[in-house]
Amino acid sequence: MLTRVKIFGLMIAVLSVLTLVPGAPFGSAQGRPTAAPPEPLNTLSNTEATEAYFSDFSAPSASSVVQDADAENVEFVGHVGGATYAVAVQGDYAYIGEGPRLTILDISNPASPTVVGKTAPLPDIVQDVYVSGDYAYVADGWDGLRVVDVSTPSNPTEVGFYNMSGHAKGVAVAGGYAYVANQRGLRVVDVSTPSDPTAVGACDTPGYAEDVAVAGGHAYVADDEAGLRVVDVSTPSDPTEVGFYDTPGLAYGVAVAGGYAYIADCWSLRVVDVSTPSSPTEVGFCDTPGCACGVAVAGGYAYIADWGGLRVVDVSTPSNPTEVGSYNTPGSAEDVALAGDYAYVADRWGLRVVDVSTPASPTDVGFYDTPERAYDVAVAGGYAYIANYLEGLRVVDIS
Repeated sequence: MLTRVKIFGLMIAVLSVLTLVPGAPFGSAQGRPTAAPPEPLNTLSNTEATEAYFSDFSAPSASSVVQDADAENVEFVGHVGGATYAVAVQGDYAYIGEGPRLTILDISNPASPTVVGKTAPLPDIVQDVYVSGDYAYVADGWDGLRVVDVSTPSNPTEVGFYNMSGHAKGVAVAGGYAYVANQRGLRVVDVSTPSDPTAVGACDTPGYAEDVAVAGGHAYVADDEAGLRVVDVSTPSDPTEVGFYDTPGLAYGVAVAGGYAYIADCWSLRVVDVSTPSSPTEVGFCDTPGCACGVAVAGGYAYIADWGGLRVVDVSTPSNPTEVGSYNTPGSAEDVALAGDYAYVADRWGLRVVDVSTPASPTDVGFYDTPERAYDVAVAGGYAYIANYLEGLRVVDIS
């Protein structure tokens, strides 16, 4: 299965640079290498030769590479930027994943989103976020569910976590429980005490659980090649699949409204009647030019993040969904959240704010870009080694 995350061989290059001479000091007492300074790594400016695809795998951070290396005088000094795969909106704030951080933006002026706070780096790349009250619940890839106190937006702080086997991709919260789509299926976690999340139930699915929505005592799981799975969660300790619909594509995202499930099915939107959860039935579809991977529904319209941008589909007649407007984003649209007249699009390299007050004419009014598309930085002997997503390994003299 094709992944939505490109991972470049530059991380291997970082490891190679840091371990070329095991046990040898990187710098003298003055902070410069005793040998000649590193030559510009021009061969790494074109990463095509080292690009690789990994199935639903998050790239290791430069810090983890450095920690694993047998090198002296190496200090991890920080994280800069990162990919944006997730967005949620509550009140005047947007919550986005920025690499391994949860970043909070003030969107009281949608034309000028402003950073007000960021978490310390979480263990993995933020895949999804759901905000409820004073807490944000983060699906954190291979490191499970993270619970972040956002009561003070300028100081978001992780207060609890639950590690689980599998790759946490999607999360929804209802009635004191977090429902996590985590590769192997649906996991139910009691978050009534946010500092002590506790697993209470699980339901394996045949595909790769990508996203989840909860409504009316049922969880609706976008299960990749296995389509839509409907799970009865009226008893959280005993989640049980009661129905399914095998979509023709790859079910990456799901939203539920008015007795219908709207599925971002990679290259199309599928509309499925779930009024009888045990017998979900497709009633309509609308093809998309890109791979649809995120969807939100409001006011008779479905808003789809389809890699190429935002698609607006009139679903007032579920049996005849029709695209009425679109906006091509500069990056890769991965997720979308709605608030008022605005759609907030996680665009891989930041957040795009799109005015959808006229659905037929969505207009970009604001943005927040993550800095320089750099994943991480490490320092050794007066040089900073920066893992830059598109430009390979950059070596900067900081002496």
